[in-house]
Amino acid sequence: MAYAMGIVDKPYRKLIDLVREIRNACAHSRQPISLQVPELQEACKAVISDIWPDIKDHDPKTIRMAFVMKCTFIQHYILHGEKLEGRDAHLAHWEKLKRGE
Repeated sequence: MAYAMGIVDKPYRKLIDLVREIRNACAHSRQPISLQVPELQEACKAVISDIWPDIKDHDPKTIRMAFVMKCTFIQHYILHGEKLEGRDAHLAHWEKLKRGE
């Protein structure tokens, strides 16, 4: 819907679709699912690849934190129209959030 209304561009539409697919896979799984599942780990790594392109064999908790952070930045783009590109912009914005700005 956000893409149809011109709120997000095509690359972010694809990113949001990937997050939706991850959410649906987790919500509708008949078995317990976690970031120990390689396919889920890879999907989450695809979402965070612009802020952590060299992520490989990291702890699932670290991947989860980065995924949640990226989802926060997607939300920021939808709400404010400000796209945070690259790792440095994400880290600077994260520091502002931690300070309550």
